[in-house]
Amino acid sequence: MNSYRDQFLDLGCYLKTHWTRIKGELLEGEYKPGAVRKVEIPKPNGGKRQLGIPTVMDRLIQQAIHQALEPIFDPEFSHRIAMGSGAVGARTTR
Repeated sequence: MNSYRDQFLDLGCYLKTHWTRIKGELLEGEYKPGAVRKVEIPKPNGGKRQLGIPTVMDRLIQQAIHQALEPIFDPEFSHRIAMGSGAVGARTTR
């Protein structure tokens, strides 16, 4: 399996080849995310919890959707981030 770095570097080439199809699937509501890689990470108390890691393509799509929707659903937060207050300050000043 390729490392995430390799996947990221290959993403540009992949998008050049497949973006038309992916965009069509997204617009038609037919896009199916890839399988999530499950990893167990240690908890401070000695236990473990599962962490799901999406594919690089799915993470790119998640971030694009987030960036498009955040100014609509949380414009005050987005404005504070743009003004440089940072995420922590923006959330705690409400």
